[in-house]
Amino acid sequence: MNPAFEHLFYRAVKDHVLVDGRVGAGEAAWLRQVLFADGSVRDEGRKFLHELNGEAGHVGPEFQALFAEAMKMPQERRTSR
Repeated sequence: MNPAFEHLFYRAVKDHVLVDGRVGAGEAAWLRQVLFADGSVRDEGRKFLHELNGEAGHVGPEFQALFAEAMKMPQERRTSR
């Protein structure tokens, strides 16, 4: 993914999810669909979840479960180009 687009994408998602400062069950379910679209979460997605967790005024148990699941996934393997 293009880094500029990726930054814009995560910014828009964060603005949408944190509109009321909370990450509830609905937002967690939506995030799961967006971030786990291919069955795994990318490194950038894990970083995003860390940021979201720190910036949210309140996170529900559904987000906490999503966060824990994402953090258990292996990091991406990257090769030098």
